[in-house]
Amino acid sequence: MPNHTSCHMKLPSTDKKGFTLIELIVVMLIIGILASIALMQLLTFLGRGYNATLQSDLRSVYTASIQFHLDYPNDAVTEGQLKEYGYTPSGEYVKLTVVDGNEATLQITASHPGTPDVYQVDHTGSVSKQ
Repeated sequence: MPNHTSCHMKLPSTDKKGFTLIELIVVMLIIGILASIALMQLLTFLGRGYNATLQSDLRSVYTASIQFHLDYPNDAVTEGQLKEYGYTPSGEYVKLTVVDGNEATLQITASHPGTPDVYQVDHTGSVSKQ
């Protein structure tokens, strides 16, 4: 009886574990899209926060200007005097500008580098976006 040896070659297994390059690229693309959406939302919320800070600071500025004008009705208020009369900036980046410090024509603006918006308060205490 002849001795038959097997001449079968073992083929590589097709049930490999792992991900293909295409699958990894798709997952990274999805993660990138989600991250960009989250970043846009974060920037939007930060801008809203900066705007709220500017409006709050201008209300405080107006209150301090009233206190100053009670003591000096004929003088124009300056930023330094506003601080003496109770105004405390919310942060070091809030830029306050006294455009007109007279009681009857008061106009003070506030800006922040985190938002393109500039807000102002007038002699009636009305805070508005410029």
